[in-house]
Amino acid sequence: MDVGRRLVTVVMAMLIVAGSARAGQPEGAELLDSVLAFVDGQIIMRSDVRAFSELGLVAPPATADADERVLTSLIERQLVLAEVERYVVDDPTAAEVTARFSEVVERVGGTSFFESLLPLVGLERSDVFQIVRDDLRIELYLAGRFPSSDVRSDLVDEWIASLIARADVLRVGP
Repeated sequence: MDVGRRLVTVVMAMLIVAGSARAGQPEGAELLDSVLAFVDGQIIMRSDVRAFSELGLVAPPATADADERVLTSLIERQLVLAEVERYVVDDPTAAEVTARFSEVVERVGGTSFFESLLPLVGLERSDVFQIVRDDLRIELYLAGRFPSSDVRSDLVDEWIASLIARADVLRVGP
């Protein structure tokens, strides 16, 4: 299927889903979750943006529109992770994953608060471990692909822009 047909199919599916979701909503009902983007067949939901924000799994946005920045980060993360999956990348050690997981727990306010936050963002401990593991794999991949230099950040940004240009990314909303 060519890109144009695929895009039309995705848009039509979204309109049908959006219309049927709204048709059954009583007046004043609040939508709890929604699709924000399609990235090469993967879906990014509003709940993903909220979870990554609440758990501090993405750098705090410097812009006024925090959700938009987090969504952009998740789109970029998905594309980079797909590249990592295409190549053989060493897994981080269990100690590295545990240490990074502990940093996440401390950043949100300690174990007790972290545990109480998980059900609110729809994640389990194992989900956060997997996110941390994937983040470390991304870091290992980028370190191998873009050796340390003064222009590394610019090179990574250009590379990610090229991934976005080649990918099938459809933003539905912030």
